[in-house]
This record gives sequence, structure tokens and C-alpha cells, in this order.
Amino acid sequence: MPILFKVVIVFVLILFSINTFATSQQAEELKKFVTWEKQNQKNLDLAFDGVINQITGFQDNAKLDASIAAYHSVVNEHLKGLEALNLQSEEIKPLIAKYKNKIGADNEIIKAAVELGKKPSTEAQDKLSEVTSQSKKIEDECADLQNELVDKFPIEE
Repeated sequence: MPILFKVVIVFVLILFSINTFATSQQAEELKKFVTWEKQNQKNLDLAFDGVINQITGFQDNAKLDASIAAYHSVVNEHLKGLEALNLQSEEIKPLIAKYKNKIGADNEIIKAAVELGKKPSTEAQDKLSEVTSQSKKIEDECADLQNELVDKFPIEE
């Protein structure tokens, strides 16, 4: 009986160690993502705002096209940076997927805004409202998921 007790104790300690390691790994990956996002989101926001400003003052197709191309370039670099983080945690992957969806939704806003700028119509306005609402929903879901993960895997800032 004492040997069985020792085996059980060793087994429990091993499981506890594995769980602690996995939790710390997930917290580290979450911290890596949160830090990266804080450092890099501003460039993405500036590029997005640049396109929206060009659409608002829509006068020159060449400037608008250049602004959209610059935005897509920033998005591509942004996504490459995200991939370079090499986040593998199963708990963090849904956050990364949701974050990518958020970027895609922002791209849909740009498409709808360009369409509205080029051909103003009620349908184009409705489409812009729809994609803006969808983008906001995805952004809120992303923030909620991130907060949920921070609560689950506290990170030191």
C-alpha cells in the first residue's frame, strides 16, 4: 500500500507540473500577443485612417489607390509580424483567429466606403453601416476574448 501511495503522489505531482507549465506557457504567449498588439496596432490604425480620409475627401483616384495599396501593405506586414510570434497555444489560437477576422472586417469597411465614395446610394450606405456594425461586433468579441484569457492566464505588464 505505501508504494501505491507513493506512485499516486508522484503521478499527481507530475500532472500538477505539466498543468503549471502549460498555464505559464499560455500566459507567456498571451503576454507576447498583447505586447505585440499594443506596439503594432497604431500603424494599422493610421493606415486605416489614411484610407478613410482619402475616401472622405474623394477627389483623386490615384491618391485613393495609393492609400489603399499602402493600407494593404501595412496589413500584410502586420499579419507577418503576428505569424512571426509563432503562437501555438490552443487557448490563444481562437484569439488570433478572431483578431485576423477583425482585420478582415476592417478591410470590408474600406471596400464599402470606397464603393459609397465612388457611387453614392442608399444601398452603398446600408452596406457600409452593415459592415461597420459587423466590424464593431467582431472587435468587441476579440476584446472580450482577450479579457477572458487575461483573467484566466494573468500576465504581468
